Amino acid sequence: MPTIRYALEDGTAVTGTTTIISEFKNPGPLLNWTYKIGFESGKNQQLKDLKMEHGPIQHWTELRDTAGGQGTLIHDYAEKHILGEIYEMPSDEIVLAAHLKFKEWWSQQSYKVEWTEKNMVSEKLKYGGCPDVLAIQESDHFARVLIDFKTGKAIYPETILQMGAYDNLIYETQGFHCDKAIIVRIPKDNRKIETKIFTSSQLKLGFKQFDLLRKAHINNFKLKKIFEKRKRKK
Repeated sequence: MPTIRYALEDGTAVTGTTTIISEFKNPGPLLNWTYKIGFESGKNQQLKDLKMEHGPIQHWTELRDTAGGQGTLIHDYAEKHILGEIYEMPSDEIVLAAHLKFKEWWSQQSYKVEWTEKNMVSEKLKYGGCPDVLAIQESDHFARVLIDFKTGKAIYPETILQMGAYDNLIYETQGFHCDKAIIVRIPKDNRKIETKIFTSSQLKLGFKQFDLLRKAHINNFKLKKIFEKRKRKK
């Protein structure tokens, strides 16, 4: 997803929710992925040395960008679908398969979309965020549901911090808390749609943890400034 610039009413730039969380997230999944790519590339190189058939050897950043581009397209097509827009089906086979799975899953839900992709900023805590979807679930006493689409390999623990931060943004800017949040993972392989629901109390806990990271992010920025001053003195 493209980087969004968040700013206070006076124009002061503030950091986004996912940037703050990413600064402290567990690097394990990414390290495992890059190791796997490196291992496969090494095998391909061996095949090349032996003059055997093999696929093109790609740098891991190329594979990352390809996967990221497909994830963005899956997200965009999901948004078009739930908004009832007219669109051509994707030509990319992976994106198409993921989108068809999403369409089937969405047809079984009872959500009424209120809005999508709304940029928000907390003037009080000075951070921003862009929740994917706010919907009303008529089958659950018209609950306000925060929905977020993911296309990664799994639903990771930091998503509850992200949803908690978004819930706080909604409260600050629109005056209400969400009744629950749901992560919808749209896989790029043959697996089924995966979901994870967070209750309102869990969202509040997620926000408490996010707020600790937000404060640590501010402290990290101050610490970096201290070392920058020392370098200039030398």
